Amino acid sequence: MTKRVILGRLPSGNYGLLISKPGYDVTTNPVDNERLLFSSDWTETVPIFQSGSFTSSSSPTTITFPTLGFVPFVLFYKTNGYLDINGGGTRVYGTSFINLSAGFSISIADGSFTFPAASGHNISYKVLLVRAK
Repeated sequence: MTKRVILGRLPSGNYGLLISKPGYDVTTNPVDNERLLFSSDWTETVPIFQSGSFTSSSSPTTITFPTLGFVPFVLFYKTNGYLDINGGGTRVYGTSFINLSAGFSISIADGSFTFPAASGHNISYKVLLVRAK
């Protein structure tokens, strides 16, 4: 059986946590970052490919980014106020505002995403180097 987790003294001599991808022995020294799912030595646990912000409008807004070869996970957030969905029928407060039950959806593809019409909201986003599907 492949050893995939070390908690404690690492092959480098430091203490921490390493988790390797399936099929890779985490005790092999050195284990490169491409074979690890997690390392407590990493300063960022989820690599951010691109981030930015935009103001939504009465028409859908499309943002493009270089293709990755997969559909990435994208975080969207609004730092204050609320996003009014469906003409006042649904208000979602705080930083979490995606409410699929209200018919609100964002189309995400490899290389772009389209945010639906929702006038005048300052939206920030982060495209993560994580496969969404």
